[in-house]
Amino acid sequence: MAFFKRKPLECESEEGRVYLLKLYLDDKIIYKIGITFSERVEDRMMEILLSFFKTYRYIPKTVLKKNIKTKIPRTFEKHIHYMLKDYSYTFNKKFNGYTEFFTDIDEKTLIDYMTNLDYRAVLEGIDRMPTKEYNIIKEELDKDKEKLLDGILPF
Repeated sequence: MAFFKRKPLECESEEGRVYLLKLYLDDKIIYKIGITFSERVEDRMMEILLSFFKTYRYIPKTVLKKNIKTKIPRTFEKHIHYMLKDYSYTFNKKFNGYTEFFTDIDEKTLIDYMTNLDYRAVLEGIDRMPTKEYNIIKEELDKDKEKLLDGILPF
């Protein structure tokens, strides 16, 4: 059961949302960083929790901690995942979105980083994590060279 219609993966150039969920498991707090092309992150959160429930037969307390609208959701998400790769959390069973969880991270630092992400940090890592969205960033910068100087890009 889906709470919304998913857009096809060809929507690389469309705006999306990067979100941060905090889940309280029995013995651990974990975080999920993901993307959605729905206007409501809560719909995606419910999809994940339904899939989690079908696998583990309980629903952990879950809090939406951050919701950012961006023109480059896949690049933004991949960048955050890359930065947190050493804190990856592995489940023993598969469910929808199970590969994008992290543990033992400082929540406040992560939220601050996501809120104040400088696009240059993303561009520096493009070679290690190429995406089609690189062209979107380049087009934005080509339209307005001042954005490069000001460090402003509409994330």
